Amino acid sequence: MCNTPRSGVLYPVYSFTKGAEVNWAQVPFLLEAHSFEDLAILTNIAKALSPLTYEVSSAGRNHLHVSAVMINNFTNHLYTLAFAHAKEHNLPVETLFAIMKQGPDKAIAMGPKAAQTGPAARGDKQTIDAHLERIIDPEVKQLYTLLSESISKHKA
Repeated sequence: MCNTPRSGVLYPVYSFTKGAEVNWAQVPFLLEAHSFEDLAILTNIAKALSPLTYEVSSAGRNHLHVSAVMINNFTNHLYTLAFAHAKEHNLPVETLFAIMKQGPDKAIAMGPKAAQTGPAARGDKQTIDAHLERIIDPEVKQLYTLLSESISKHKA
């Protein structure tokens, strides 16, 4: 945020896609202002769009942006890699749609740590090794190993 007397930030925590409709009521807004008066103006604007408003500092916004990139961009990239793996083996990617929708819903309902499942969460090294044998791309294999180790380390 700039250091002028009348300035503020109204920051939607959302990934906008050109042409896509937005359900503003579900978009959280992070607010920051130098004065109470300006914060009140920003709050009124944000609340006209969404009930989800939070006063968060610039430093806090930067940390939330890191989290948002991990949740949105990294997850989407994993979808891309998973689709490529399925296509390499001539398998229909639409068979993955249900689990793609289920994962975020479970993470929201239960919390991400409690919702974590799979071979790394169970400590199933045999399945992990079998999966690694099936992955062709060395970078994907390395990523699979790194994520499996992280899941195992942070399991509930």
